Amino acid sequence: MKKLSIITILFLSIIVFSCNTPEDTSLEGKKASAKKLTQEIKELKIKLDSLNNDILKIEGVKEVKKTLITTFAIEEKTFDAFVEVQGTSQAENNVNLTTDMGGLVTKVYVDEGQYVSKGKTLIKLDNSVLQSQMNELNTSLSLAKDVFEKRKRLWEKNIGSEIEFLQAKNNYNALLDKKQTLNVSMSKANIKAPISGKIDNVFLKVGELASPGMPAINIVNLKNMEIQVSVPETYLGKIKKGDKVMVSFPTLNKNVEAKVKSVSQSINKNNRTFTVVASIPNKDGSLKPNLLANVKINNESIKKAIAIPSNLIQKSPKGFYVYVAENTEDGEIEALEVPVKTGVSYNGFIVVTEGLKKGQLLINEGFRDVLNGDLVEIAQ
Repeated sequence: MKKLSIITILFLSIIVFSCNTPEDTSLEGKKASAKKLTQEIKELKIKLDSLNNDILKIEGVKEVKKTLITTFAIEEKTFDAFVEVQGTSQAENNVNLTTDMGGLVTKVYVDEGQYVSKGKTLIKLDNSVLQSQMNELNTSLSLAKDVFEKRKRLWEKNIGSEIEFLQAKNNYNALLDKKQTLNVSMSKANIKAPISGKIDNVFLKVGELASPGMPAINIVNLKNMEIQVSVPETYLGKIKKGDKVMVSFPTLNKNVEAKVKSVSQSINKNNRTFTVVASIPNKDGSLKPNLLANVKINNESIKKAIAIPSNLIQKSPKGFYVYVAENTEDGEIEALEVPVKTGVSYNGFIVVTEGLKKGQLLINEGFRDVLNGDLVEIAQ
């Protein structure tokens, strides 16, 4: 009633004052009157607010303004942190075959893209010289065998000298060893597939001269692929064999889950990184070598962790803190400042190791508008 009386008196004063003032009926006069009246209303509003505050103080009533906020209940769940790097795909079985001996290429049995089984002959080199040597060796070996067997029969009957028997035996065995060596050399004239897979490249053609160490054929087996990435040295010791890896191939719009196959134990001095290799199954054969991949390595996994948005953490000279909403004894809700200690963070979330517990209401929207002990209202 007091507020209503004051408002009534003020507006009556404006009306009386206005009535006693000669009215300018021109457009400019009306604008000036409207502007003046607006200013007077603003001044009266200020006076009214001041009077209301004085009345509240005299009556002993404290005006309380509640801040509107939103909250969410704190939960415990597994928190996974990842190291994000880029890498390229490679075939686990990617073999570049070379020739061990020189010679003219006489046969190429395969084409690029052809599937071959392990042990199949791929390229044949001219081995005519070796074959001639083998023919001569077989003739000498036949004679040496006959002489050795005769000397052996005579020696068993105590006929002849022991030295003649040993010489025949040694000559025969030496020729056998020579034949074995020559067989190995002749086998090198045929380049065979050491693994099963597809022919990716054929570097030699019929009629070309092959040299030792010269690239001949590239065989790729795409059944099992791998990703090799360089990880900053700060993560050394945090990544181990068997860790989960999430691999994304943007070109194929494909995501694959893999595991760490190996972790290098040395640091690259040029870029301060170490190498991590992950194995990737490729049953459908869609993955190809040298595909660009986005790799996320699970370097830390915490069970029953309390993880909250990182932006809710505030800092004071005493340390980090957050605001939670709790009920008061008189049924109100107040904002309480809670000191916290933090751990690992990832993707906008951070683990709180001390200070919070499951079920507490963490203030989300409006957390920057409250102070410790302020009364708040939770938006529905």
